[in-house]
Amino acid sequence: SYRASFDDFVRVRDCTTGIIVKAFRAQTDYGEYMFEVTDVGGQRAERRKWMRLFDNISVCLYIMALSAYDQCLFEDNTKNCWDETLELFSKTAHEAAFGSTDWVIFFNKVDLFEAKIAKIPFSVYQTDFNADDVHNSDAVKKWILDEFRRRFYDGLSKEQIRKRGNLYFHVTCATNEEYVSKIIQRVHVDLIKSQMKKMGYLM
Repeated sequence: SYRASFDDFVRVRDCTTGIIVKAFRAQTDYGEYMFEVTDVGGQRAERRKWMRLFDNISVCLYIMALSAYDQCLFEDNTKNCWDETLELFSKTAHEAAFGSTDWVIFFNKVDLFEAKIAKIPFSVYQTDFNADDVHNSDAVKKWILDEFRRRFYDGLSKEQIRKRGNLYFHVTCATNEEYVSKIIQRVHVDLIKSQMKKMGYLM
């Protein structure tokens, strides 16, 4: 009889439906902290459930698949995945309740992205992309990072930008346990430092 390994569980794909709340303690460089994470489904049918959660949120974790630049949504085969991801980010990040919220953007599935970009040029998504860089993974990652940053601050006054939360980026491969563990530790530190600054404990 087959016994599933931890790696098997890591590779299981299961769409989030409804709202799942988990609390856990984490030991950090600043001591032990309690984190409460609310996981919401990203599918269109799930988004109407988000509205009542838009209050008193310290940080929003936003995950996108780097490898999906040439793919369409499961629920709408006419809509590109990256277009949907960017448009949803623009709309959600500018909700009034997120005015001072920190955002952490995870560019996930980098392993699949690196393999795909070597074969399928980025110009299938961004037709005017520099022809010399259509297979350059670093150039594409810089483009999407800049696009998120532009949308995060788009249309804001200088005063609104000053009060805006922080924006963090991490490139991830969710199936690499050691790699993800190090990134999560880094996120813990960044978020705690950010909250301490907001409370006036750090400059």
